[in-house]
Amino acid sequence: MERFRFLGSNQVQIYSVSSHSNPDTKPITFDEALGMEELSLVERVHVSLGGSGAAARGWAKLDTSISGTVAPTPEELAQEEENSDWILAQGEPFIREDVDYEARVCVIGHSVAEELFLDEDPVGQAIRINGVAFLVIGVFVEKPQERFDPNNFIKIPISTAAAEFYGRDASVSVTADIVSEESIDDAIAEIAAYLRECHGINLMAGEEDDFNIRSFEAEARAAMES
Repeated sequence: MERFRFLGSNQVQIYSVSSHSNPDTKPITFDEALGMEELSLVERVHVSLGGSGAAARGWAKLDTSISGTVAPTPEELAQEEENSDWILAQGEPFIREDVDYEARVCVIGHSVAEELFLDEDPVGQAIRINGVAFLVIGVFVEKPQERFDPNNFIKIPISTAAAEFYGRDASVSVTADIVSEESIDDAIAEIAAYLRECHGINLMAGEEDDFNIRSFEAEARAAMES
């Protein structure tokens, strides 16, 4: 999973780092990430958790990439294909209730559908992901292939990924939408204070943060300097 994706001007990315004063880095967990949505300057949090795994149906098996995510927003579903990760060829995405209740539902990439179902319609049928039964509710559109297969992946609710495969204390990837560009600096301070409380970090005692918060401006500046 990539640490950095391209950030919008009103977004920040939060990730764990180690420090000299605090070598035992605590991960940013699923629950901590969702808690950021309660902060006054955070509009929405995009959280993902995943890794490699195996999908199977009957005798057909496939090594694939598993990504646990939050449910897409209506705005994400309405975006043009080149700007969205949620363009479906058939079926539907999972929704907020699926995340809330750790539903065993999945949306599969085109290659997964071809390998496991051949010419059959996958929607409404079951597959096993790492040995756990999931209901296929959607299939993503086929993406052009380059040096790797971008269609060999499965998305499931992030709560289900945490409960079934990775644990709720696993480190997640977090991108936060801030209420406005003008609020970025204040939002970074608010998120930092929240994580220090979660991780028990005392700056007055000389302890260092075990996380970093990166904004679009910092990313653009780093790109210009490289």
